[in-house]
Amino acid sequence: MQEILTAPVKAAELPQFPGSSRDAAMELPLSTPNADIVKAVESAREKLLVSYSCFDVFTDPSGEKLPADRKSIAYTFLYRDPAKTLTAAEVDAAHQRVLKALTDKVKGLSFR
Repeated sequence: MQEILTAPVKAAELPQFPGSSRDAAMELPLSTPNADIVKAVESAREKLLVSYSCFDVFTDPSGEKLPADRKSIAYTFLYRDPAKTLTAAEVDAAHQRVLKALTDKVKGLSFR
């Protein structure tokens, strides 16, 4: 225990170049697990994608704003190159590759 408490802490170096984020709101069947989205994003193997996270899930059991058998999920995606600042066109192209993987791999998914 003492070794663990006194061992030097190693932290990752901070990025030298800024990242750029893009959001995507998806509508998909209510029964689709989040794991399907994660698998699809990972399958894209996008080298510029450094992180992604879900920030909103919406369902409407009444069916007024969204069909009762569907849900809306919104994700944010962070892109960064460790060697340079990315252009908007580079980020947009990387984001489109991730969105295509989602469309191809997740049944019933559409973007809002």
